[in-house]
Amino acid sequence: MDGDEVVQVYVKTPESASELQRPIKRLKGFKRVTIPAGQTRTVAIDIDCSELWFWDEENSKLTYDQGKYLFEIGASSRDIKGTLEARMSGELHKELKTVVARPERIVLRPGDKTATSFSACLNNDSFLAHSEVSVSYRSNDPSVASVNNEGVATAIKPGIATVFVAVTYNGITVTDSFALKVMPDLTATGIKVNGKSLKGFNNQTKAYSYLLKANDKIPKVEASAASKDISVEVEQATGIPGTAIVRLIDYRTYEENLFLLNFDLSSISDEFDQPQPGKQWHWIRENNSNHSMDARPGSLSLTAEEGDISEGSNNARNLLLQSANNDWTIETSLCASRTPSQPENAAIVAYQDDDNFVKLMFRAVIKTYRQQGVQPGTVDLLFEENGIAKSIASIDLKEEIIGGKNLILRLVKKGSSFTGYYSTDGIIFEELGKSDILLRDIKSGLMVCDGVITQSMTSTYWFNSDTTKPAEPFEVSFDYFRISNSGLR
Repeated sequence: MDGDEVVQVYVKTPESASELQRPIKRLKGFKRVTIPAGQTRTVAIDIDCSELWFWDEENSKLTYDQGKYLFEIGASSRDIKGTLEARMSGELHKELKTVVARPERIVLRPGDKTATSFSACLNNDSFLAHSEVSVSYRSNDPSVASVNNEGVATAIKPGIATVFVAVTYNGITVTDSFALKVMPDLTATGIKVNGKSLKGFNNQTKAYSYLLKANDKIPKVEASAASKDISVEVEQATGIPGTAIVRLIDYRTYEENLFLLNFDLSSISDEFDQPQPGKQWHWIRENNSNHSMDARPGSLSLTAEEGDISEGSNNARNLLLQSANNDWTIETSLCASRTPSQPENAAIVAYQDDDNFVKLMFRAVIKTYRQQGVQPGTVDLLFEENGIAKSIASIDLKEEIIGGKNLILRLVKKGSSFTGYYSTDGIIFEELGKSDILLRDIKSGLMVCDGVITQSMTSTYWFNSDTTKPAEPFEVSFDYFRISNSGLR
């Protein structure tokens, strides 16, 4: 009957010095062959000499043993059918194999210099000293970045240039390259609003707010750049409220510098002591069965339902918003029907859209497998920009926000800076955290939702992803929404 055989080749080096501790034999090749009944087959197995190399730690290179090599052919290491003998002598022919070149810096400004370093490796994995090779340097665009014979590159003007490093050893040349980016000067020399210089302008402040009057016209914005090579583009506000966007763009590198000028009238506070929220408000994805002014008289009550606006969920219901496109301080006092269950939350929100916002929120404590007892809740300052959410700061509360116990949240906006505060007695306010985010056409207001598990939550030690909730709805009552506006005039 037909049969299968795996032909194996083992190598022994009996003359190797004992201190090298070579293996008794090594499998260096094999091939499966099917043999019809009554026939024979000739099998060819190639063994590359590089398979016989060892790493020489003393000399930091690959080498092979000199002398006798025994090649044993069989069905296994214990079933050897035949032996071949060969002798190896001499040394590996050394050739340049790999060059890796790197600059000290890859991002430069005109006039900056950066040195080049490189390594050259042979086919035996040993490295060459720089004195053993010849090297040349070349830039593909010397008008952007030039390079001298010592490999020092000099940035000339904005753009991207590639530096090539050619290393030659024994007549063989190997080349590597790297890109250098020369940054443009995106400095704005000034911004004008209605022909007047923007008061307090500096290039580090990226957002400015104007508090306008009811009869003011839409402001016209102008800007200028320090470099004549920079394109200045102004997208004017289309109304009040509105945002003008100033872009300084370098079309060689596609780098840009962005400034926002937000314009609005004063917003309107609401004590929630009327049958309906004031006319300044509008609802996003309203569900009128889950908001009420009667559940707790003198308060706006919102009941959580499925959804959120964090990390692509973008389906939270009953966002109550009004225009707040300047600087302001917002404060609200809230109380819940029960302790929030992961990941329920209630918040003041500064909202551009579902992917760009700030939430100062009262939320459930992140659940872990190590918790015991009631977890009263957490105050969290969350930023989301272009759909990427980040918790800026958070603190776990010591008391439940239920019954007669209220939590006061305060969110302060100044330019692009948002600062969150909280208080459990209405007298002492603790700063939770602050950071910067560029928002435009901003609205502010209140929201309550079931929430979603965000990426930052899952990084918590011993994180428990359970989102089981009590049968009782999570309802939050807001006693008031107070906003005080400020801005340039």
